[in-house]
Amino acid sequence: METEETILLNYFLNSELQDNITLQQFIKKFPPAYSSNPQIKTLYKEYHDQRSENRKLVKKNTVEECKKSDQWNNEDDDDRLTLDQANKLLSTEEKNMLHEINFMKHECKKWIQDIQRINGNMSDLRYGKILPEVIREEEIINELKSQSHYIEIQGIPSPTIEENSLTLTVFLARFTTIATYSLITFFTALINKLIKKLTISNEI
Repeated sequence: METEETILLNYFLNSELQDNITLQQFIKKFPPAYSSNPQIKTLYKEYHDQRSENRKLVKKNTVEECKKSDQWNNEDDDDRLTLDQANKLLSTEEKNMLHEINFMKHECKKWIQDIQRINGNMSDLRYGKILPEVIREEEIINELKSQSHYIEIQGIPSPTIEENSLTLTVFLARFTTIATYSLITFFTALINKLIKKLTISNEI
């Protein structure tokens, strides 16, 4: 039976140069005017020597790698476990995996509780239980006074501060309500989807 080293050396290692092409065949590759040139023989010899060096190097590396392969096979035999050793190792890995699963379930429950709490807070905001302070009354009045002064300079009759304040307050209230409601509706739906996914993962 052929060994790995024999197969590699016999079938994959390149043959000698003269086995593929002789000197006379090499000379015929050149034009007739150059067939008698002594440089052709020198070129053939250099090519032959270089090829021989390459073959020696490839052969040496092949033999060394085959020896390493035998050493690795012996090491694999030494590392083989008995049935009892394999059972103990699998039992230990099973315990570690169960511990990781329980830890992940605990973390998922905490995430679900936090998300539900956030969702509840957003629902309170959505239904008007929490009204954020957008602009202070003093800021509105000061801004209206400056605008009123500018209008008087231009000769345009200006409404009273109370009228301006009421108009701006109504506008801000409507704008804030619409924008807040849209954002809260979007995030509430997104959080509900996330809760469902986490619940399914936790059950698995």
